[in-house]
Amino acid sequence: MKYFIFCLLGFSALSCLPFIVDAGSSSSVDETNINWVGRLLTPEQAEAMVESGRLAVEAQEYLRREAALSIPALEQRVADIGDQQVVFRRVAELEKPELAQVEASSVKTALSPALLAAWKERQEQIHERISMAVNVYGGEYSEITWRDTETRKEYTVWTNVNLYYLRPINAFVSDGYRYDYFGFIYTFDRESERQRIEMAAKFGYHAESRWKIPPFVFSGEHYEYFVDAAPDAQVPEKLYQQLDALFAYYAEHREEFEVRRKNTDMLQAARKQSLEARPAGKPKQIIMNYTPLRGEAAQ
Repeated sequence: MKYFIFCLLGFSALSCLPFIVDAGSSSSVDETNINWVGRLLTPEQAEAMVESGRLAVEAQEYLRREAALSIPALEQRVADIGDQQVVFRRVAELEKPELAQVEASSVKTALSPALLAAWKERQEQIHERISMAVNVYGGEYSEITWRDTETRKEYTVWTNVNLYYLRPINAFVSDGYRYDYFGFIYTFDRESERQRIEMAAKFGYHAESRWKIPPFVFSGEHYEYFVDAAPDAQVPEKLYQQLDALFAYYAEHREEFEVRRKNTDMLQAARKQSLEARPAGKPKQIIMNYTPLRGEAAQ
């Protein structure tokens, strides 16, 4: 069995800065709306953020509704579609604004020296894509399925690193390479697997545990990974290059990723609690203004 051990020592801790929140325009929990600066949310803060986002969405929906209803309707009809009520309003044809005629050659955008330098630096980087899926077992260790983007061949890699906090879509730069990372992360824990097997048995089915044990004993002292392959297997050098870069990047930003993920989980829990506590309201009403096409436009 071929294996490769990779160790990282002495990573520096990230500093803590004030926490800034952008309410955004959606009530759904999206971690891209969180400006992470190194501090965990409290349950009270998560609840306040969810409520603030909900109120912001309701205010925007109200303004859009009022703007649509301010246009006089020639006729209207109401249709119940699922749990929504759609109001179709036929309105008079509106005058189309004339588009300004601007020659492309007359539009010039000057890049600042900083933007120009960043653009040049990015052009000089070698672009590579990392494609892999990760199974995390109880936060104890992770199983990576790495895919060669050229041959589509897959390789299994085991690591003692809990990759739960790795974001599914990311990009980072290392040693002149720009890596675009895309992958899915699945989590398993012993108790959930036990409950799943017991539930299946209760209904007369047999379920196998999805829990796996790595065929290698880690030292437990450093970040380590090894490729689970036959001794004569031709493992691409690119696999080691990409995983070396990814693990170094993960180690450097581990604290940031952990806080971001925990905050996202807390916001999702707060939103779920908010939805469950909110009484069922009236069916959502959608206003749809339309104008029938006539003449050449209708052909």
